[in-house]
Amino acid sequence: MGELTFDESTHTYRLDGSEIPSVSQIVDEAGCWGDKSFFKSKEPAIKGTRIHRCLELYDKQTLDWNIVKGSNYQPYIDAWSAFLFDHQAKIVLNEDKHHMTMEGVTFAGTIDRILEIDGKVHVVDIKTGKSYPKPYGVQTTAYGCLAEDLLGYEVESVFCLHFKERRGKLEYEVKEKDRAKWMPVWIQALKDRK
Repeated sequence: MGELTFDESTHTYRLDGSEIPSVSQIVDEAGCWGDKSFFKSKEPAIKGTRIHRCLELYDKQTLDWNIVKGSNYQPYIDAWSAFLFDHQAKIVLNEDKHHMTMEGVTFAGTIDRILEIDGKVHVVDIKTGKSYPKPYGVQTTAYGCLAEDLLGYEVESVFCLHFKERRGKLEYEVKEKDRAKWMPVWIQALKDRK
């Protein structure tokens, strides 16, 4: 299986010490993002990483509420909590890093959440940014492949959970991805790497 490591500061995955591409890197190199003007600033990415960390700790029940209560992060936790409650979702895996080989390319990624809802397993990619570019379908499809490889069985669906402000309140929005539509794009991105 090999030892998978991740350097968060450089967003670099290594398998047994050798660098391997990430899902995001493959999607980027394939040109799927097109106009990347929404990536101009690092600040949203830093904020997104912090939100992900808060949600991860919340799900592990290790979040220090004294730190986040009343902060800019609390609305995200509240919206995530509402999603879990509304869908009676059970967390199967939380921020799990995994690698696999597909089309001759070994790659890795971090699966935000694998949830069980109504007895079915779903892959969730949490999105915290204001914009919502189309290629998230390719990225989320790849995370579905990683999840199925990790679990050893098919998942019901893959979707993005996007946070949006509505009427002064942060709410969640589920955007299910059509894997049949995006899988050929992901396969082509892998083939282009060879």
